Amino acid sequence: MKISVKNRIVAFCLTFIMVISAIFVINFEAKIQFETEEDAKAYEQALDELADLTKKQENLKKELAAAKSEQKSAIKQKEIMENQVLETDKEIITLNWLINDLNSRLATKKEELSVAEVEYAEYYERYKSRIRASYEAGELSYLEVILTSANFSDLLTKIDFVTDMVAYDKYLLDGMKESISFIENTKSDIETELEIQENALVRLEDAKSLQESQVKALDASIANIADSISDIEDEEARFDRLEKEMDEWIQTLLDRQKKYVGGDIIWPLPPENDYITSGYGYRNFDKSFHDAIDIAAPGGTPIYAVNDGTLIMYQWVNTGGGNKVVIDHGSSITTTYCHLSKFEEGLAVGMEVKKGDIIGYVGKTGTATGNHLHFRIAIDGETVDPRDYVNAEGKEPAKKLEW
Repeated sequence: MKISVKNRIVAFCLTFIMVISAIFVINFEAKIQFETEEDAKAYEQALDELADLTKKQENLKKELAAAKSEQKSAIKQKEIMENQVLETDKEIITLNWLINDLNSRLATKKEELSVAEVEYAEYYERYKSRIRASYEAGELSYLEVILTSANFSDLLTKIDFVTDMVAYDKYLLDGMKESISFIENTKSDIETELEIQENALVRLEDAKSLQESQVKALDASIANIADSISDIEDEEARFDRLEKEMDEWIQTLLDRQKKYVGGDIIWPLPPENDYITSGYGYRNFDKSFHDAIDIAAPGGTPIYAVNDGTLIMYQWVNTGGGNKVVIDHGSSITTTYCHLSKFEEGLAVGMEVKKGDIIGYVGKTGTATGNHLHFRIAIDGETVDPRDYVNAEGKEPAKKLEW
């Protein structure tokens, strides 16, 4: 059972309402004549939908650019934070070494202080004993000194000796006290410095903890941005599919108006430009299906209409094809030309072109790494290998375009 034009229009509208971005814009400079008013309205409605979707796709591309810029900024910020963590680690290692050294010096001073205090206590006890003994002896000791002295000179010598001995004891004790005081001061200085460094270490470890948490937050942010980019790129892939659906829909509308113009097609470039950089079919490097052939040629090389037909679109497309031309040859047979550097002057949608007419020039607009022509043939909405129908040498093709 045939599906009515009205039902096809409804299905088309429902499909495009769900899409959030545009594919391309079609210039409608020349009025195309349709056999039925319904077909004309469907075509006009398709153009209106595409114009609206183009604006939405431009917004999507801006979102993608912004997301990639944000991702780049977040990755750079993460690198900075990771470097800060490394620098903080170095400072922590240095501080730990310094703290260990201070602890070692502090332990040494504590041991020195303990020894000095013990020595001081022991010597002080002997000093007190000597003083006590002298005190208890009293005048008797001095009487003995007097009686045992051979003469007055000897007496003075013995008195000086006793006095000197007591004075020496006191001198030694004073020296010990000074030594103890010095050790205690040194120990106090070390403890103060140790406290300062330990506080600094706590601050550094807190800073490192904060930096590491910021790195984790940036990781999460980068992952979220990557998800957003993936979602946007998925939408762009949907646009690629939608572009093909739109091609088929418009071709169906237009192809109902006329039959194939007939005859063989010609090579779309001057014959010396016959090097095919990417053939039709699945590609090994990314496993994607390539629905055309890519022909290398210098930028500015003229591109020819491969047969008579009606120009149904020429415009920049946002899905990677850059400047694009589509020609309808009747009976659901179309040819497509992408990545043009510029269009030939005087083109208009709906105009009739002849085989061999220049329609544009080779370039690398859209998604292209070098100058080349992306050349596609579609029959009844399905792409075919152009090499089956045309070659640069002008030899008899393997297949004929017949309808």
